[in-house]
Amino acid sequence: MGWNIDICTNKKPELFKNTFFIVLSVIWLGLMFFAMIAPVKGVWDICVDGDNIAVIKAFLFKRHWKISDISYCKMKRGGMNVYVNGRKKKAFFVDGMTDHFDNFIKRMEKEGKEIIFSEPKEKN
Repeated sequence: MGWNIDICTNKKPELFKNTFFIVLSVIWLGLMFFAMIAPVKGVWDICVDGDNIAVIKAFLFKRHWKISDISYCKMKRGGMNVYVNGRKKKAFFVDGMTDHFDNFIKRMEKEGKEIIFSEPKEKN
């Protein structure tokens, strides 16, 4: 008839599990919120003003290019990769679903920039 007292009770592992779950949930919800606003105009944008091109990514990151610096463009499924003189990697990607994609292609043709169209792969 004694009291059952557990002296070795330790709540730290349980607290760690709860905190870890909360932190993981906040990170997941943050990523989902960002994915939700990604299609909103202005999150990813390309602004052409005369010879200047401004590529805006995620409201924060801005890169500036000049149309005269563009060496060629390569059409891909869903859009166009744009390559700049002196770079082996693409400078930026123009999505085919943007409002003025056709205007961008016409401008590249007017400036005499080469547009490489990828040929569809044949299925055997």
